[in-house]
Amino acid sequence: MSEAANPASSESIVADVIDRGKVSAQQLLVVGLCLFFNMLDGFDITAMAVVAGAVSTELQLTPDRLGWIFSFALAGMIAGAMFLAPISD
Repeated sequence: MSEAANPASSESIVADVIDRGKVSAQQLLVVGLCLFFNMLDGFDITAMAVVAGAVSTELQLTPDRLGWIFSFALAGMIAGAMFLAPISD
């Protein structure tokens, strides 16, 4: 029997279950953890940008060397996203 002839397709059944279901504590925990780790992920770049002046003074870094450090940090994040993310999926 084709899907067009079947009025209660599996997609509509799943949508009905989701629409009628209640949000559980476990689902809220997962969403909260995702939000927390997403904020934590961007914290390192923001923190380094805030203290860049003090770090460059302390380590006697010229602005061009500090630029290289920031660039390599972002390049490492890009490489990690490209090569490690498929492993985690």
